[in-house]
Amino acid sequence: MKEEPLKKVGEEGSLHIRREFGVRPPAKGRTAVRKETPPSAPQERPVDVFDEKDHIKIIAEIPGVDENDIKVDLQDDTLVISIDISDRKYHQELKLPCEPKGMLEKTYRNGILEVKIKKE
Repeated sequence: MKEEPLKKVGEEGSLHIRREFGVRPPAKGRTAVRKETPPSAPQERPVDVFDEKDHIKIIAEIPGVDENDIKVDLQDDTLVISIDISDRKYHQELKLPCEPKGMLEKTYRNGILEVKIKKE
């Protein structure tokens, strides 16, 4: 019977990797499987900013959240978009290309947030 070149099963059924391939098995009592943990820091996503004639239009992809969980604030010449719910965090600060006069409208449809801001 020919032995497989990459592995053989030991007496206890554990997997042994042959040393000549440069891979060592995990320490006894440990597993080689990594568990992915969700990121603890808020994520940033690409945002499009358009400088229109009488307003600034911002478009951001924020899928999988409820419109009521999206907070949009205007702080001087910076637009702040944030979401802070148990399983999802998002925070983005956007420096606007000109001085804003006030928010016109905010819409959220099919995972796309669109914000229009009046220009001075």
